[in-house]
Amino acid sequence: MSAPTIVNPGNGPTTSQEPVEVVHRTTAEPCSVHAAHKPTSHVNEIHHVWPLGQGGPNRADNRVVVCGTGHNSIHQLIAEYLTMKGAVPYSLLKQYTMGERQLAKLGYDRITRGAM
Repeated sequence: MSAPTIVNPGNGPTTSQEPVEVVHRTTAEPCSVHAAHKPTSHVNEIHHVWPLGQGGPNRADNRVVVCGTGHNSIHQLIAEYLTMKGAVPYSLLKQYTMGERQLAKLGYDRITRGAM
C-alpha cells in the first residue's frame, strides 16, 4: 500500500475541544489506511496527522480521511511513540497496518520537531 494521501475534505474543527468532523464516505474519500473494509465503512473521520491537541495546524496538508478504527489505532500508536521517545519496537508496530504506522510516525515527527 502506498503512503496515505493528505486531503482537504472540507472545513475541519478549529480547536481540539471541538468534536471530530465526520465525512460520509464517497469514492473520492476512502479510508487512507485500510485497502478494504468488511463490513464496508460508511462514515469516515478527519484525522489531523499532527494532532490539534499537540499543537498541530488545522490546514489541508495536515488532514487525511480515515475510518474510525484506523483513527483510533493511529492515535494509540502516536501515544506509544511519545511514551517510548520514538523507539517503538517492531513487536508492537507489527500490530498496526502499514498506513497506520506511516501516519503515526509522521505525526510523531511533526510533534517532536514542532513543524510540518
